[in-house]
Amino acid sequence: GQEDDWLQIALSDTETGYINQHVLNSFPDHTLSHYLKGKTIVIDPGHGGHDVGAIGANGTFEKDLTFITAIELQKSLETLGAHAVLTRQKDEFVSLSSRATVANTYHADVFISIHYNSFPDVPSVQGIDTYYYRDEDKVLAEQIQTSVVKNVQDQKRNVSYGNFQVLRQSHQPSVLVELGFISHEMTEQNLQTKSYHQKLVQGIIKGLATYFIIR
Repeated sequence: GQEDDWLQIALSDTETGYINQHVLNSFPDHTLSHYLKGKTIVIDPGHGGHDVGAIGANGTFEKDLTFITAIELQKSLETLGAHAVLTRQKDEFVSLSSRATVANTYHADVFISIHYNSFPDVPSVQGIDTYYYRDEDKVLAEQIQTSVVKNVQDQKRNVSYGNFQVLRQSHQPSVLVELGFISHEMTEQNLQTKSYHQKLVQGIIKGLATYFIIR
């Protein structure tokens, strides 16, 4: 559970306690990695193939950016001892139901669908959104949103209910993240660099680890 900045954690089967969100955020990455070891994370790079997704200010395809981020996330999670599975292995079209099926088949501890946003009519719009479908997944969404925003110092937008098929059909803890607006020229430029993708990934990982600590 969560009350303001205080997160409720299980100390044992019968006892619970509280730890401040800011304390968790100060933990070194190698400490948080303890909570990721052995976890199965299914990573869904949004779009693919003929479905290019959103198009950036200078013509970047969302499908390419989601795949780059997903590969970086997979590598980082596996380095920390997690089992990371991609819903697509290359630039190919995969149906929404098939993506959710991967999470269910692997009995994923978490399913995370990666996307980028676009609002070309107002190119100044920027920021990160995270969506959940089931109420019990709201805490997962909040932890990932908070950690990613802090790591890349982008604008925090919303943690919201999202009636998306990949979330509805996944029976595992699931979120869909919109990691920025590629219609915003600076965001699109940042996403041409490996270092920015790594910052996004580090934020996701810290959010996942925090979720496992308080779950």
